[in-house]
Amino acid sequence: MSDEKTSGQKTYPGLDRQQMRKVESERIREIPLVQVFVAMGCEQDPKDPFQWRTANRERITTGDRKKASQKFFNHDKNVGGYGAIDLAMQLGNMRYNEALTWLGSETGKMEVVATAIKVAKRQAVKSVAKETSPPPAEEKHWPQVRKYLLIERQLSGELVDKMHLEGKIYADQFRNAVFLSYDGKSAELRGTGKVTYHGLRGVEKQPFGIKAIDNAAGVAFTESAIEAASLRELGFKGYVLGFAGQSKEKAGEFACYFHEKGWTVLSAYNNDSSGETMAKNLAASLEGKQVPERMIPITKDWNDDLKIQKQQAPSSTGEKKLESTKTTAKESSLAQ
Repeated sequence: MSDEKTSGQKTYPGLDRQQMRKVESERIREIPLVQVFVAMGCEQDPKDPFQWRTANRERITTGDRKKASQKFFNHDKNVGGYGAIDLAMQLGNMRYNEALTWLGSETGKMEVVATAIKVAKRQAVKSVAKETSPPPAEEKHWPQVRKYLLIERQLSGELVDKMHLEGKIYADQFRNAVFLSYDGKSAELRGTGKVTYHGLRGVEKQPFGIKAIDNAAGVAFTESAIEAASLRELGFKGYVLGFAGQSKEKAGEFACYFHEKGWTVLSAYNNDSSGETMAKNLAASLEGKQVPERMIPITKDWNDDLKIQKQQAPSSTGEKKLESTKTTAKESSLAQ
């Protein structure tokens, strides 16, 4: 995501720069929250238009006593706010100026559907998601995204370049890393600059997937595309799926599908309370037909494990096997 000068900033004749900035900030703050949620890849509750779920499955309520307003409250973080700027800062982990820049750059697309949102908010949410997802590739920004994946995420050039050639990973106009879903109809986005942006695009979110080298290794369910790629780097040869911010029902559908095809299902969620909940939900979805084997990172997640491995073996090509990882009740127990 770029933090360059806002391209869609309006002008206000007769005002000096400071006054213009204040007026522009007030205008941006009043951008309807629904447009910010959509641009950030959040999902609206089909039964309650005041309830939203972020890419990290956090629940946010909007409105004031069931009336539409610019107020919102994040129940998982126990913090609220007012207006589009506060919401963008929270969802994108942005600073104030970064939120202004991002919202300004998104304003053009937002205003195109503003009228439709007033007429039919729910229909407009789907319309915007279809129009903006997945974002088109911007090849000139690929070098920055590639550098981020290799340096910040410690993925190997071999894996990243292979997935880029296959069209699974690319850069968009905001220099986000775009991870295309297995069916090409949705995508997971990761900011590669100072803003740690994480969002989803697409009406029906589908997981990111990396095909198996050895089907006998099974299919591993992870929490994101980065985790899926990291697990492959750590030596897992089975099919890997990354379910970023998707419902437990979606993961359950895939678990049942792979089970019916004869695959071993592996629960490779993060080493935290959220990961444990996801693992329990995945097991419940199979209704006793199969008990998913729990793979747990030594650290919080597979990418952190990968970074530690690279630090310990700087000359390594990133192909150290999972079998060499020490195993405890709270660590990966895959294929010893």
